[in-house]
Amino acid sequence: MKKSIMIILCMLVAGCSSSVPGHQDTAVKIPQLSAEQARLYFLRPQRPYLTQRAAPITIDDRLVGNCQNGGFFYIDVIPKELSVSCRLWDLVGTSTLKITPQKGGTYYIQIGPRDEMPPAGILAEDPGTISGSGGAFSLHAIKKEVALRLLSELDYLPQ
Repeated sequence: MKKSIMIILCMLVAGCSSSVPGHQDTAVKIPQLSAEQARLYFLRPQRPYLTQRAAPITIDDRLVGNCQNGGFFYIDVIPKELSVSCRLWDLVGTSTLKITPQKGGTYYIQIGPRDEMPPAGILAEDPGTISGSGGAFSLHAIKKEVALRLLSELDYLPQ
């Protein structure tokens, strides 16, 4: 009897948990891009980073969103030269990517750990190896084919 109650209780608790929908579930909800703007997607594949904190993304020194590990978000921008950056306040350095989107264009930026960043739970032998101009994260423009494959595995995180 106790075992049956525990099984039912576990099923109820599991049914109450919710997850953020992935890209395939939300593609219909993402509005069509205006012909006068460009769209930037920020993708952060699930990986054991040194930091599990959100990656704060700024465009021209204005915070536009925070990308969680295993998530993505997008923002529509006015086409012009943009400086996209990611910096954590307590780690030295900033990762910056210059991009000049075109009207009606869609661009994909992958957020990843800097090569010098050890996986979560592993301390760097020399903490100095994680300082410098790059910061905790790296920003890379990626091709649409690669991005679409990644998006299907990520959670949409509206900003």
